[in-house]
Amino acid sequence: MKDTLFQQVPTPYLYALKKSGADWLGIIIVAFVFFLSGYTPAMAWEKSDVYVNVRGNLSSFQDSFFALNTGKGTRTKIDTAYGVGIDLGYMPFENVRVEGGLTYQGESDIYQATHSHLAPYQGEEVEVIGEVFGTLSQLSFHGNLWYDINQAALMDGRLVPYIGGGFSASRVNVALHHVYTNDIPAELSDWGTLDDTDWVWGYMLGGGLFYAVSESVKVDLGYRFQDQRTAEFDTAIPQGSVVKVASLKTHSAVVVLGVRIHF
Repeated sequence: MKDTLFQQVPTPYLYALKKSGADWLGIIIVAFVFFLSGYTPAMAWEKSDVYVNVRGNLSSFQDSFFALNTGKGTRTKIDTAYGVGIDLGYMPFENVRVEGGLTYQGESDIYQATHSHLAPYQGEEVEVIGEVFGTLSQLSFHGNLWYDINQAALMDGRLVPYIGGGFSASRVNVALHHVYTNDIPAELSDWGTLDDTDWVWGYMLGGGLFYAVSESVKVDLGYRFQDQRTAEFDTAIPQGSVVKVASLKTHSAVVVLGVRIHF
Protein backbone atom coordinates (compact mmCIF):
# COMPACT_ATOMS: atom_id res chain seq x y z
CA MET A 1 0.00 0.00 0.00
CA LYS A 2 1.18 3.49 -0.76
CA ASP A 3 -0.50 5.09 2.27
CA THR A 4 1.32 4.66 5.53
CA LEU A 5 -0.49 3.78 8.74
CA PHE A 6 -0.02 7.35 9.98
CA GLN A 7 -1.57 8.77 6.80
CA GLN A 8 -4.67 6.61 7.30
CA VAL A 9 -5.45 8.20 10.68
CA PRO A 10 -8.58 10.43 10.34
CA THR A 11 -7.88 14.15 10.29
CA PRO A 12 -9.21 14.99 13.83
CA TYR A 13 -7.03 12.29 15.37
CA LEU A 14 -4.07 13.32 13.26
CA TYR A 15 -4.42 16.87 14.56
CA ALA A 16 -4.52 15.61 18.15
CA LEU A 17 -1.34 13.59 17.66
CA LYS A 18 0.49 16.71 16.52
CA LYS A 19 -0.32 18.73 19.65
CA SER A 20 2.65 20.13 21.56
CA GLY A 21 3.79 18.85 24.95
CA ALA A 22 2.33 21.91 26.69
CA ASP A 23 -1.07 21.21 25.10
CA TRP A 24 -1.01 17.61 26.30
CA LEU A 25 -0.05 18.73 29.81
CA GLY A 26 -3.04 21.06 29.88
CA ILE A 27 -5.37 18.27 28.69
CA ILE A 28 -4.07 15.91 31.39
CA ILE A 29 -4.59 18.55 34.10
CA VAL A 30 -8.17 19.26 32.98
CA ALA A 31 -9.00 15.53 32.84
CA PHE A 32 -7.54 15.01 36.31
CA VAL A 33 -9.56 17.91 37.73
CA PHE A 34 -12.86 16.66 36.29
CA PHE A 35 -12.13 13.17 37.59
CA LEU A 36 -11.28 14.41 41.07
CA SER A 37 -14.21 16.84 41.22
CA GLY A 38 -16.63 14.01 40.52
CA TYR A 39 -15.40 11.97 43.46
CA THR A 40 -14.68 14.73 45.99
CA PRO A 41 -18.18 14.86 47.57
CA ALA A 42 -18.01 11.13 48.29
CA MET A 43 -14.63 11.55 50.02
CA ALA A 44 -16.12 14.05 52.50
CA TRP A 45 -12.73 15.68 53.07
CA GLU A 46 -12.44 18.23 55.87
CA LYS A 47 -11.36 21.76 55.03
CA SER A 48 -7.59 22.29 55.32
CA ASP A 49 -5.41 25.39 55.41
CA VAL A 50 -3.02 23.83 52.85
CA TYR A 51 -3.97 23.51 49.18
CA VAL A 52 -2.68 22.94 45.65
CA ASN A 53 -3.90 25.02 42.72
CA VAL A 54 -3.56 23.75 39.12
CA ARG A 55 -4.43 26.20 36.35
CA GLY A 56 -4.28 27.20 32.73
CA ASN A 57 -3.08 30.65 31.64
CA LEU A 58 -3.87 32.83 28.62
CA SER A 59 -1.26 35.60 28.29
CA SER A 60 -1.65 38.64 26.04
CA PHE A 61 1.49 40.79 25.67
CA GLN A 62 0.95 44.56 25.65
CA ASP A 63 3.16 47.39 24.33
CA SER A 64 6.26 45.25 23.76
CA PHE A 65 9.42 47.14 22.88
CA PHE A 66 12.84 46.16 21.50
CA ALA A 67 15.85 48.33 22.31
CA LEU A 68 18.54 48.49 19.60
CA ASN A 69 22.21 49.32 19.88
CA THR A 70 21.72 52.29 17.56
CA GLY A 71 20.07 54.19 20.40
CA LYS A 72 16.67 53.71 18.80
CA GLY A 73 13.98 51.13 19.40
CA THR A 74 10.97 49.50 17.84
CA ARG A 75 7.60 48.33 19.11
CA THR A 76 6.71 44.80 18.19
CA LYS A 77 3.78 42.39 18.14
CA ILE A 78 3.88 39.25 20.31
CA ASP A 79 1.18 36.60 19.88
CA THR A 80 -1.03 35.36 22.69
CA ALA A 81 0.50 32.46 24.65
CA TYR A 82 -1.20 29.47 26.30
CA GLY A 83 0.47 28.06 29.39
CA VAL A 84 0.00 26.02 32.56
CA GLY A 85 0.94 26.48 36.20
CA ILE A 86 0.79 25.01 39.69
CA ASP A 87 0.71 26.72 43.11
CA LEU A 88 1.16 25.53 46.68
CA GLY A 89 -0.85 27.66 49.10
CA TYR A 90 -1.38 28.19 52.82
CA MET A 91 -4.15 30.08 54.64
CA PRO A 92 -2.77 31.65 57.87
CA PHE A 93 -6.15 33.36 58.34
CA GLU A 94 -9.63 32.60 57.06
CA ASN A 95 -9.52 35.17 54.25
CA VAL A 96 -5.75 35.46 53.60
CA ARG A 97 -3.83 33.12 51.29
CA VAL A 98 -0.08 32.90 50.69
CA GLU A 99 1.02 31.14 47.49
CA GLY A 100 4.24 30.05 45.86
CA GLY A 101 4.20 28.58 42.39
CA LEU A 102 5.62 27.82 38.98
CA THR A 103 4.20 28.98 35.63
CA TYR A 104 5.15 28.02 32.09
CA GLN A 105 3.79 30.91 30.08
CA GLY A 106 4.03 29.16 26.74
CA GLU A 107 5.76 30.12 23.47
CA SER A 108 4.69 33.14 21.42
CA ASP A 109 5.56 34.31 17.93
CA ILE A 110 7.28 37.70 17.60
CA TYR A 111 6.61 39.73 14.47
CA GLN A 112 5.98 43.26 13.12
CA ALA A 113 9.27 44.43 14.63
CA THR A 114 10.56 46.73 11.88
CA HIS A 115 12.94 49.68 11.96
CA SER A 116 14.95 51.94 9.66
CA HIS A 117 18.09 54.01 10.14
CA LEU A 118 21.00 55.55 8.22
CA ALA A 119 24.25 53.55 8.23
CA PRO A 120 27.66 55.01 7.35
CA TYR A 121 29.14 53.47 4.20
CA GLN A 122 32.18 54.71 2.20
CA GLY A 123 31.82 58.27 3.44
CA GLU A 124 28.07 58.38 2.80
CA GLU A 125 24.92 57.27 4.59
CA VAL A 126 22.77 54.42 3.33
CA GLU A 127 19.20 53.83 4.48
CA VAL A 128 18.84 50.41 6.09
CA ILE A 129 15.40 48.87 6.68
CA GLY A 130 15.33 45.79 8.90
CA GLU A 131 12.86 43.28 10.30
CA VAL A 132 13.08 41.15 13.44
CA PHE A 133 10.96 38.04 14.04
CA GLY A 134 11.12 34.87 16.13
CA THR A 135 9.74 33.36 19.36
CA LEU A 136 9.46 34.25 23.05
CA SER A 137 9.03 31.75 25.90
CA GLN A 138 8.95 32.29 29.65
CA LEU A 139 9.14 30.22 32.86
CA SER A 140 8.28 32.03 36.12
CA PHE A 141 8.66 31.35 39.83
CA HIS A 142 6.40 33.57 41.93
CA GLY A 143 5.06 34.34 45.38
CA ASN A 144 1.63 35.97 45.88
CA LEU A 145 -0.59 37.20 48.69
CA TRP A 146 -4.36 37.04 48.12
CA TYR A 147 -7.22 38.49 50.18
CA ASP A 148 -10.61 36.78 49.93
CA ILE A 149 -13.41 39.36 50.26
CA ASN A 150 -15.80 37.19 52.24
CA GLN A 151 -18.06 40.18 52.95
CA ALA A 152 -18.91 40.32 49.22
CA ALA A 153 -19.58 36.59 48.81
CA LEU A 154 -22.57 35.51 46.73
CA MET A 155 -24.62 32.33 46.26
CA ASP A 156 -24.72 31.44 49.97
CA GLY A 157 -21.02 32.18 50.34
CA ARG A 158 -19.91 29.86 47.52
CA LEU A 159 -18.85 32.62 45.09
CA VAL A 160 -16.11 34.80 46.61
CA PRO A 161 -14.13 37.67 45.00
CA TYR A 162 -10.45 38.20 45.83
CA ILE A 163 -7.64 40.69 45.17
CA GLY A 164 -3.88 40.67 45.67
CA GLY A 165 -0.51 40.45 43.99
CA GLY A 166 3.11 39.49 44.40
CA PHE A 167 6.57 39.19 42.88
CA SER A 168 8.16 36.86 40.34
CA ALA A 169 11.50 35.69 38.95
CA SER A 170 11.22 34.79 35.26
CA ARG A 171 13.51 33.00 32.83
CA VAL A 172 12.90 34.72 29.49
CA ASN A 173 14.17 33.12 26.28
CA VAL A 174 14.17 34.96 22.96
CA ALA A 175 15.06 33.31 19.63
CA LEU A 176 15.19 35.83 16.79
CA HIS A 177 16.04 36.03 13.10
CA HIS A 178 17.13 39.28 11.49
CA VAL A 179 16.76 40.27 7.85
CA TYR A 180 17.15 43.41 5.75
CA THR A 181 14.14 44.22 3.62
CA ASN A 182 15.77 46.65 1.17
CA ASP A 183 18.73 46.47 -1.22
CA ILE A 184 21.93 47.46 0.59
CA PRO A 185 25.66 46.82 0.10
CA ALA A 186 26.82 43.37 1.13
CA GLU A 187 29.11 44.88 3.79
CA LEU A 188 26.04 46.15 5.66
CA SER A 189 24.05 42.92 5.48
CA ASP A 190 26.03 41.00 8.08
CA TRP A 191 23.03 39.90 10.15
CA GLY A 192 22.80 36.73 12.19
CA THR A 193 20.48 35.19 14.77
CA LEU A 194 19.80 35.70 18.46
CA ASP A 195 19.01 32.87 20.89
CA ASP A 196 19.62 33.97 24.46
CA THR A 197 18.10 33.81 27.95
CA ASP A 198 17.88 36.29 30.82
CA TRP A 199 16.47 36.16 34.36
CA VAL A 200 14.31 39.13 35.32
CA TRP A 201 12.39 40.27 38.40
CA GLY A 202 8.79 41.40 38.13
CA TYR A 203 5.52 41.91 39.93
CA MET A 204 1.84 41.15 39.36
CA LEU A 205 -1.46 42.62 40.50
CA GLY A 206 -4.81 40.97 40.05
CA GLY A 207 -8.05 39.57 41.32
CA GLY A 208 -10.87 37.25 40.43
CA LEU A 209 -13.67 35.01 41.66
CA PHE A 210 -13.61 31.48 43.02
CA TYR A 211 -16.55 29.13 43.36
CA ALA A 212 -16.65 26.49 46.10
CA VAL A 213 -17.70 23.18 44.56
CA SER A 214 -17.22 21.65 48.01
CA GLU A 215 -15.19 22.32 51.17
CA SER A 216 -12.18 20.80 49.42
CA VAL A 217 -12.51 21.90 45.77
CA LYS A 218 -12.77 25.47 44.45
CA VAL A 219 -12.80 26.70 40.84
CA ASP A 220 -10.93 29.96 40.23
CA LEU A 221 -11.32 32.47 37.37
CA GLY A 222 -8.92 35.41 37.63
CA TYR A 223 -7.04 38.21 35.91
CA ARG A 224 -3.41 39.26 36.41
CA PHE A 225 -1.45 42.25 35.16
CA GLN A 226 2.21 41.23 35.02
CA ASP A 227 5.15 43.59 34.57
CA GLN A 228 8.87 42.89 34.77
CA ARG A 229 12.15 44.66 34.25
CA THR A 230 13.78 44.76 30.83
CA ALA A 231 15.44 41.51 29.71
CA GLU A 232 19.00 42.00 28.39
CA PHE A 233 20.48 39.75 25.70
CA ASP A 234 23.87 38.90 24.21
CA THR A 235 23.49 38.76 20.46
CA ALA A 236 25.24 36.29 18.17
CA ILE A 237 25.32 38.87 15.37
CA PRO A 238 28.93 39.54 14.26
CA GLN A 239 30.60 42.83 15.22
CA GLY A 240 30.37 44.08 11.64
CA SER A 241 26.60 44.35 11.91
CA VAL A 242 24.96 47.74 12.00
CA VAL A 243 22.06 46.97 14.37
CA LYS A 244 21.74 44.57 17.30
CA VAL A 245 18.80 43.80 19.55
CA ALA A 246 19.96 44.70 23.06
CA SER A 247 16.88 44.19 25.22
CA LEU A 248 13.15 43.46 25.33
CA LYS A 249 10.51 45.11 27.52
CA THR A 250 7.05 43.54 27.89
CA HIS A 251 3.83 43.92 29.85
CA SER A 252 1.28 41.13 29.86
CA ALA A 253 -2.38 40.63 30.75
CA VAL A 254 -3.04 37.09 31.98
CA VAL A 255 -6.39 35.29 32.30
CA VAL A 256 -6.28 32.35 34.72
CA LEU A 257 -8.63 29.37 35.07
CA GLY A 258 -7.73 26.92 37.82
CA VAL A 259 -8.92 24.43 40.40
CA ARG A 260 -7.86 24.63 44.05
CA ILE A 261 -7.76 21.40 46.04
CA HIS A 262 -7.49 21.53 49.86
CA PHE A 263 -5.81 18.63 51.67
